[in-house]
Amino acid sequence: MTYQIFEAPHSDGNFTLRIAKVQDWFARHPNPNVAIIPQHMIHSIHEAKIIMRELAKKGAEGVMLKNPALPYIPARHAGLLKLKPSDDMEGTVIGYKEGNGKYSGMVGALHVRLADGKTFYLGSGLSDEERKNPPPIGTVVTFKHHGFTTSGLPRFASFWRIRP
Repeated sequence: MTYQIFEAPHSDGNFTLRIAKVQDWFARHPNPNVAIIPQHMIHSIHEAKIIMRELAKKGAEGVMLKNPALPYIPARHAGLLKLKPSDDMEGTVIGYKEGNGKYSGMVGALHVRLADGKTFYLGSGLSDEERKNPPPIGTVVTFKHHGFTTSGLPRFASFWRIRP
C-alpha cells in the first residue's frame, strides 16, 4: 500500500510551485510508502482526451484538469475539472417520476425503456424548463453514461437531448 500525493494543500504559490515543493521534499526524504502521482502539462482538449483514454484502459475513472496558475482552493471551482470517458445511447420515454423538493410540481425523472427492454429513471441532466415541459411519452432521448451497473443499466446516466 502506498500513499499517493497529487497536491500540497494550503501551501503557498501556484500548483506548479506547490508540486515542485513536494517533489523536492521527497527527493531529500525518500519514503517507499509514498508516491507522487505523475503530473502532465497538456496543451489541448485533444491531448487531455488521449491521456484520459489511456488511463481509463488501466482502470482509472478519469483525469483531473487543473489550472496550474491558481493557488490552492479547498473547494470545487472552475479551475479544477474532472474529465471522464463517457458513452451515449438512446431510450424511449415511457413515463415520468414526480419531482420533489425544488422540483415539486415538475418531472423529477423520465422513465426510459432501452432497446433491450430494460427500464430506468433518467433525472440527471434535465434543465428546469425540460422538467416543466418534458419530452412527450414515446420520444426517443439520448443520454450520456459511464459504463453499466452489474444489472446492465447505464451508470451515472445524464440526459443529453431529444434525438433529432
